[in-house]
Amino acid sequence: MERLEAKTSRTYLNLAAITLGTAAICLCVIWSLSASAGMHPEQAQAEPAHNDSEHTHAWQQDVELVHHDALTHQVHHDAQTETIMVPHTICNSCDAIIDRATAEHAAATSHLSYTPDVPRPEQRITQEAWTETVVDQDAYEEVVVTTETCSTCGTRRNVAAHA
Repeated sequence: MERLEAKTSRTYLNLAAITLGTAAICLCVIWSLSASAGMHPEQAQAEPAHNDSEHTHAWQQDVELVHHDALTHQVHHDAQTETIMVPHTICNSCDAIIDRATAEHAAATSHLSYTPDVPRPEQRITQEAWTETVVDQDAYEEVVVTTETCSTCGTRRNVAAHA
């Protein structure tokens, strides 16, 4: 059993060595090609030279999620009122409202005659003024295509924005 495990371990080590050797060869080829073209290896990897007759791009869309806030506007509503008839005590001489102050009014003005429970119109607020927020368009999320990437070679290109 130990022999089988040792043999398996050696096989994995051999595969790892082959893989590393292949990667080293690829890097040497890239280095020599970029040196002969007058480029740095980073440029050779970032800008692969493809012959269109050898490769057709298979473009896949790269997307991102864009949040759009709700579109709203404010509408002001004035206070709502109504006219009601309220009974008052009225001075017969000057037509002043003298509720619960008939003696004080008589002492100050010498007007001695008054009439109780005379209905007078008054404005009463039934609804205070308020501001309402009206939603013209709800907030939403949009999937936007930003770039496209070739699934074969990894080349990336920008996508024209929609007007």
